[in-house]
Amino acid sequence: MSERSPAPDLTVAADGTVPLESGWSLTMDDFAGTADGAELSRPGVDVRSWLPATVPGTVLGALVEQGHLPDPVVGLDNLRIPEALSRHTWWYRRALCLPRELDTPTGRRIWLEFDGVNHEATAWVNGVRIGSVEHPFARAAFDITDALAGHRGEHVLAVRVTPMPQPGSPGDRRMPAVRDRATGLWGHVRLRDTGVVVLGDPHIQTTLPDLPDTDTAEVTIGVPLRNVAATATTVTVRAEFDGVRVESTVTVPPDGNTTVTFAPDRFPALRLRNPRLWWPNGYGEAHLYDLTLTATVECSVSDRRALRFGVREFAYDARQPVDDAGTPLTISVNGVPVFARGGNWGWDEMLRRVLPERLADTVEMHRDMNFTMIRNWLGSSNREELYQACDEQGILVWNDLWQAGAFGLDPPGYVDTVADTIRRFRHHPSIVVWCGATEGDPPLADAGLKQAAAEHPEVLYLPKSASGHGPYHWVEPATYNNRDTYDAGAFGFHTEIGMPVVPVVESMRNLVGDAPEWPIGDVWSYHGWSAIGNQRVDTYQAAIDARLGESESLDEFATRAQFVNYESHRAMFEAWNANLWQDATGLLLWMSHPAWHSTVWQTYDYDLDVNGAYYGARKGCEPLHVQADPGTWQVRVVNHTAAPLGGVTVSARRYDLSGRTLGTPQRQRVDVARSATTPVFPLAVPDGGGLHLVRLELRDSRDRLLAENTYWRYDKAEQMRALNDVPSTRLSTSSSTVRVEDGRNTVTTTVRNQGRTVAALVRLAVRDQHGGRVLPARYDDNYFWLLPGETRAVRVSWPARSGLARQVRVTAQAYNS
Repeated sequence: MSERSPAPDLTVAADGTVPLESGWSLTMDDFAGTADGAELSRPGVDVRSWLPATVPGTVLGALVEQGHLPDPVVGLDNLRIPEALSRHTWWYRRALCLPRELDTPTGRRIWLEFDGVNHEATAWVNGVRIGSVEHPFARAAFDITDALAGHRGEHVLAVRVTPMPQPGSPGDRRMPAVRDRATGLWGHVRLRDTGVVVLGDPHIQTTLPDLPDTDTAEVTIGVPLRNVAATATTVTVRAEFDGVRVESTVTVPPDGNTTVTFAPDRFPALRLRNPRLWWPNGYGEAHLYDLTLTATVECSVSDRRALRFGVREFAYDARQPVDDAGTPLTISVNGVPVFARGGNWGWDEMLRRVLPERLADTVEMHRDMNFTMIRNWLGSSNREELYQACDEQGILVWNDLWQAGAFGLDPPGYVDTVADTIRRFRHHPSIVVWCGATEGDPPLADAGLKQAAAEHPEVLYLPKSASGHGPYHWVEPATYNNRDTYDAGAFGFHTEIGMPVVPVVESMRNLVGDAPEWPIGDVWSYHGWSAIGNQRVDTYQAAIDARLGESESLDEFATRAQFVNYESHRAMFEAWNANLWQDATGLLLWMSHPAWHSTVWQTYDYDLDVNGAYYGARKGCEPLHVQADPGTWQVRVVNHTAAPLGGVTVSARRYDLSGRTLGTPQRQRVDVARSATTPVFPLAVPDGGGLHLVRLELRDSRDRLLAENTYWRYDKAEQMRALNDVPSTRLSTSSSTVRVEDGRNTVTTTVRNQGRTVAALVRLAVRDQHGGRVLPARYDDNYFWLLPGETRAVRVSWPARSGLARQVRVTAQAYNS
């Protein structure tokens, strides 16, 4: 019997652990040759017929990567994948040699750690069964020191993974059943070495005792310790960050636990002067501190952990379910009320693939949309990388737990897993809410879950995440500004609102794959296009057709859809802006992030191209914003920042489609308090009405443009069809030399409208030398209007990394060019 090929050598990562994320082999139970894990974890097993497996990853992910099955995110390919994948047990196996740094002397312990396994895993090392872990969000750390002893050179690890006992359907309403039910080692796997004292998950509490003054912060650090020795052990614990160094020596009982607490009353260095605060996006910088924790026994480091934390203090008004009548939940950060605007995030990716940079890219896109919050719906994406990216980008996280609706009174191990999850992630400054269930009170809320949440007392625990109940389909944009639209009769803290979103035509072609792209057919339906679901796409299609006519091709329909996408998403957030702090405190899209190619509930597509929904939401969520309410056309200024806005001027101008000024411009000087909105003046309808443009501008005392907003104003939807008859215009572009700034290729492109009519909804795109899109790309502005002769300079950037072109051209296309 012989091995296929040697696995790559293991290396020690910067954090001192040894990732086990390469060199794995995978097979189905029918092909393993034995069901004995002890046998499979010994040398000499022939794995030449096994598949290479990606870890973190899933069974189906490996089969797709190796070309044995099609990628289910495309077309109807998911129907070509056998359901039987979820009815089999699977084996992972890896041979390994310990790095020299871990081939340690007597007294050191070697731990095998799993961050997430779906659904149950049992592991063997060198023929020894070392333990099991159950639940996809449970983690485990097994002491494998004894199993490694006596085996020189190569060791063998075998893991049996069993799917969910009741396969059912996956827990994301926007996708069909994932055929393997995400079975596999979907979380990270690593080795760690320690002495006899092991550090646990720290609890870092930060307060600003002199609010509203923020010149002083107090930091308290709780460090759990575990002694795995059979005798009492004396240990010195040290915490260090940003020039602060505190330490304490304690004795931990045999096989026991204790917690060392560093607090400002005993350690004055933890009372910080002029701290660098962590702020949500738009309110300030999301500053982070690097903390190192060290446990030393007899002059030797027993364990060491490094993490990042932020100095911030949360406050909550109206601690009640968010759709109850009365005052809605309001969240303040560092003494400033924060408008919680953002989106729901379900599965991060259909096959739970950890694609390079993708998660960080998509959280950065949420920041670029001026969002301040992501709701981790049903806790679907409990990855360290998600919270880390939200910390860095200043995105608050509303974190649901894993139950929806009615469920059992006490699922085995559920509360323990919740408590461990809270301990595991509580150092992240972005987490602002722990929530027990969605759309219904969990039976465990007042007992187990509430007790688990008590381990993170500075963050609000809610028993349920009331949805706000949409609407989830298209409605007239002015409808969003009517309280009667919502079942609570108020705007409130609304955690779910959305509509269908057809992306750009290139993304739609990626969606349909080899199926017919037009007319709308089965492949569209499979990717969310349903007239009977909550999305009710018939109203969305009717809105597009009413405005710009029935389409004759996919290109035409996808282009026209962007007007509706932009207008509606801007209107959602502007409705909350107009009623800010009266009874409007939060608005979260259902949803903002797609796990596969979709036609509904998204702000960008699976391939990370942006569309009208992205830029409509981005416009409505600007930190400094000027807007006009639909119906009344009341103009107002919105200040979603932590500083007052003084001496600014609002102007409003109206134009016909040839760019001719209609009526008299209106101007007014105004002051706006921090985190507030102020009405300015109503905007009259020009003589003759019909389709025309409204251009609002906000400028500071030195006439610098702070915000701009252009509306296409009409009395009846059919008036927009004038855009089909307006003469074509011509756009020119010129771009600067590409530079690398902060890890991104960056170029400034100037777009000029050289025609005699307005350029309607100009779309910019970064393209390589073959015309292909460069994704993801970020634009300071997109889907904008240009008057005849008007120019606009737009800063465009995309990641400077392997696989993305540097020599590009930026194209500009208007609806009428």
